[in-house]
Amino acid sequence: MNKKKVSVPVITLYVLAVIFLLIGAFSVWHSYEYISGLVTTNGFSISDNMKDVCKYYFTECSSYFAYAFLLYTGGVIIDRLNNLAHPMKEAVELEMEARPQENEEVEEVEAEIVE
Repeated sequence: MNKKKVSVPVITLYVLAVIFLLIGAFSVWHSYEYISGLVTTNGFSISDNMKDVCKYYFTECSSYFAYAFLLYTGGVIIDRLNNLAHPMKEAVELEMEARPQENEEVEEVEAEIVE
């Protein structure tokens, strides 16, 4: 079974995205409570002020969902970049194992340079 290892920055971005989603959901609920309070106490008409109600919801909630989307997208991009690097590393290691004599010569030259 091939287990995929996810890096710490990717997990951090995913966790932050979930946190922002939860904050956004709370913001939607809080906005609903605020608007329903206006309707019951002040006789606010939602149908007459639909534009203002939509604008209120958008300004209160959209930034949290946008941040969550951006954090999630950043995590996906970093994860895909990490996945691109692993096959390259494995290919280089396999190539190095396939040519042991050349590797020894390279190591000898590197040792001479260091000295």
